[in-house]
Amino acid sequence: MFPPILTDRQFEILQLIYEGATRSEIAETLDISPETVKAHTKVVLKKFGEETVRSAFKQIQNYMIHYGDSNLGHNFLYELIHKKAFVNANESETSYTRQVKLFVVRGEVKEIVVGLRSESPPSYVRINGMIPKRENQAGDMRNYIYEFDPPIKQGERCEFNNEMRYAEMSDLKTRNVVELIRFPTQRFKSEILFTRKIPNSLQIKEFSAKGTLDVVHDLNVPVEIRGKSVSFELEWPDVGNRYAFVWDWLD
Repeated sequence: MFPPILTDRQFEILQLIYEGATRSEIAETLDISPETVKAHTKVVLKKFGEETVRSAFKQIQNYMIHYGDSNLGHNFLYELIHKKAFVNANESETSYTRQVKLFVVRGEVKEIVVGLRSESPPSYVRINGMIPKRENQAGDMRNYIYEFDPPIKQGERCEFNNEMRYAEMSDLKTRNVVELIRFPTQRFKSEILFTRKIPNSLQIKEFSAKGTLDVVHDLNVPVEIRGKSVSFELEWPDVGNRYAFVWDWLD
């Protein structure tokens, strides 16, 4: 379900409901009357499309996991990630573009981070056509930061795009194009275009993070093939998972 927009007071009450507080306990904690708590709760449940806390609890739980102040603590979602990758003839270099539609669920968004896992830096990086002013690195993960001016506020939408070009390691026999789902995402579409031909070994994989290990699955989704391009699409992919095209070099 698409997350509802809540006022600060509605969020406070939802947080306490999620923690198991009774109406009287919520009233005492927030220094308001039980009748006021009841009225706010009714409005919140309506925003979740339900009439009782019991029927809405699964949605409430999911909301608090993603957008609560603890747990993952996100304050926005991606309505769309559309990634288009291009592989050159000898598969020595990959470039891609990402079109992203963002919706702010809570607070405001001042910046976004675009990441690339690579041992060597990309030869080309642009976010909304501009060179990122800030970047940082942790291990082989390189992050590029783009600041919104002014910030994107609660309930607002925006679109941005980023482009990258990077060299493939020459000693690797396997090639891949990977997207890590860092934030709640309503729709993810990934497309790859090969200059030579679509490799016979091409597979679509899902990497599910389980503790310190990756559990790898073949992703069983409808695939569209047009000429030398392959694409697939997902609704609400799992946050923290990676989705990849994988193939053998010069297959």
